[in-house]
Amino acid sequence: MKKSESIAEITKAMVNVQKQLKPLEKSANNPFTESKYTPLDVISKTILELTPEQGIAVFQEPVSTERNSVGVATLLSHVSGEWIEFEPFDMEIVSNKKMSSAQEAGSTITYTKRYTLAAIFGIVSDEDKDGNASKPNQTNNNDS
Repeated sequence: MKKSESIAEITKAMVNVQKQLKPLEKSANNPFTESKYTPLDVISKTILELTPEQGIAVFQEPVSTERNSVGVATLLSHVSGEWIEFEPFDMEIVSNKKMSSAQEAGSTITYTKRYTLAAIFGIVSDEDKDGNASKPNQTNNNDS
């Protein structure tokens, strides 16, 4: 993460945005993980309803690398001139026989935009299914 020399004003503004954020409905279904998530348009709409009144603009640009990945770089800018630039978050493009390369790239960009915005603004956008997967299997062991 890179930032302007001072981030006092943008930090105050972000605190005010986060105070106003309400939990978002996980209204979309992911058939691959059998979980629900909050779509990008809902996250974006919510953020864009709150950030302008706090003097914050959010910029995201697509990025790509030589290793068949795409993603986004995100910049928060404040009317004071302060800014925070987040390192690009990129992901490998996973080939899908049902989509063209452009569709696959677009899908990956949308995914990374959603995760980046959710992380920056403290929005929980997915059901937590990973926690259950990391628990050890509980078996009934009668060896004692």
